[in-house]
Amino acid sequence: MNITVYGALTGNGHRSVLNALTENFDALGQPVEADEDFYETVCESNRIMSDFYNLIQKRSMRLLETLSELYLLEGPQQRERQYPMFRQYLARHLPADTDAVVSVTPLINYPIIRYLSETGARTKFYVVVTDPYCTMYPGFEAKGATTYFCPNSISRDQLIQKGVPLTKILVTGYPLRKQFFRTIDQEETRESLSIRESRIICMNCGAGGNAEYLPMITAVVKAVPRTYRFLVICGGNPPLYHLLNEKLSGFENVTIFGFVDHMEELLRVSDVCITKAGANAVYESLATETFPLIVGFNGLAYQEKGVYDFLATEYGISQRMTKTGDLIDFLNRELNEDLLKNFRNRLHRAPVENGGLQIVKSILTDIGEDGRREDRHGV
Repeated sequence: MNITVYGALTGNGHRSVLNALTENFDALGQPVEADEDFYETVCESNRIMSDFYNLIQKRSMRLLETLSELYLLEGPQQRERQYPMFRQYLARHLPADTDAVVSVTPLINYPIIRYLSETGARTKFYVVVTDPYCTMYPGFEAKGATTYFCPNSISRDQLIQKGVPLTKILVTGYPLRKQFFRTIDQEETRESLSIRESRIICMNCGAGGNAEYLPMITAVVKAVPRTYRFLVICGGNPPLYHLLNEKLSGFENVTIFGFVDHMEELLRVSDVCITKAGANAVYESLATETFPLIVGFNGLAYQEKGVYDFLATEYGISQRMTKTGDLIDFLNRELNEDLLKNFRNRLHRAPVENGGLQIVKSILTDIGEDGRREDRHGV
């Protein structure tokens, strides 16, 4: 079987989902071609806009809100203008014998479905929905895909409202990397980090390292008891890393990291994760049974605005942080063992599923069944 997974470089979430799928394909003995920057390769202006989007994420969530609104307003016209470029690229680079294309971004679904329809290709097209909140970003609901894989019923219901047939939708769970479902020796991790404190708070600035977190982090660390250990992840933002080291040099209860590839260990050992609202970051916290506190008071992207309702409805997390003072109050007054126990009990009743494995198994079964039908009919 020839399978290709296409993504985009807008944020780290699409890349993480793509990697989660490819590692599950590999584990099941099915190699795939992974093209994480497909969207950017098709058109140079897409790469420029993706770079701009990623830069904005590091600098200002308010500007990101505005940029998201621009994308939404320009979307339909932009699709029509860009389609000739998508068609030309696909005609050159999509092999005729491709059995399946899997998309992990809403930015490419309309043109690929249109291309496959116009050319009469027998290639199957699978949409992996990566927005678990209401509302999701436009593009996941593009009509004509073979199957739509949803992380939860919230996404499924939105697709149905947009006219996607229920028979084409599967709720699989969110596709995370496999390491987030592994257990670890927490005592060993605590020992390796010289942690002696009673509570551990992970502060996740995102893969790109949002500079707006700098005053928030310094204020929180200075205002709560030193019986808390803070694990601060700066992502790919060296200036943020150096500034935090400088400003918090006198605090022995703070460990500062740059970009990490063992996020699951830091989350597993933490009680709370103060994080951005992106689906990947939130589901990583949920999968590792780490209480997520969302930093949304600097702004939320369009597809992130439903995060608070999602956490309240699905996991009983009612905390809404509107300013840094709310985080300080929570850590000083609300955080206790009963709160964490109730959260984890709810997770145990409805654990986070390995969505990547479910998606890959479904695709392989679907393609395999088609192949067997063709053999029986002598096609």
